[in-house]
Amino acid sequence: MSSQPYRLYYDRMTSAFVPHVMLEEMGVDYELVHIDTGVDAHETEEFRAINPNMLIPTLGLPDGRTFGENGAQLVMLGDLHPESGMVPRIDDEDRPAFLQWLFAIATTGHTTIRRYSYPEEYSTRCDAQDSVREAAYRQLTRFYSVLDGVISGEPWFLPRGFGPLDIYTILILIPFEGDALADILDTRPSLARLHAATHARPTVERLWNFYFGADA
Repeated sequence: MSSQPYRLYYDRMTSAFVPHVMLEEMGVDYELVHIDTGVDAHETEEFRAINPNMLIPTLGLPDGRTFGENGAQLVMLGDLHPESGMVPRIDDEDRPAFLQWLFAIATTGHTTIRRYSYPEEYSTRCDAQDSVREAAYRQLTRFYSVLDGVISGEPWFLPRGFGPLDIYTILILIPFEGDALADILDTRPSLARLHAATHARPTVERLWNFYFGADA
């Protein structure tokens, strides 16, 4: 593999947090490229050439290829660096469960938090936005209960230890804080343990503050 660093195209208040933590935890060389979504820098022709879907995060590999989607980035990074142990190898007994829940989090979890947080993007009727948000909340809380039932590590998602599923799981809890988050975690003990342990990791704490802190 080329000795060039990875390139993470990011902006704060985005899910670039997820691959960023992965890069840090694996200890590989990378550089950050800030794409200011506040001025629609992700919608330029220059950025379209890097990611035709024009979404953040986008990851650049050492060989120059670039691609998006959190789940794809996590799998690719783990497969390129099997020595990190972050992603189960293809013949590992954890691989099917890892892939199932990674893509469930990316689809059911991640897309639903967008419906909850930005209901105006999912209806052309202003009077329907509250209903969109309410339905998204019901779907999220059902999904959180499913996750609570399948978390098999202590406290991590998988018994193998801390990994991408833990990083991505705390991201899909981001719409909730304070009493609302406590209400969700109080009846989901495995999810609560994962949430606390993941946030306690120094890398996670530092990057969470970078992406979502008061100055983000």
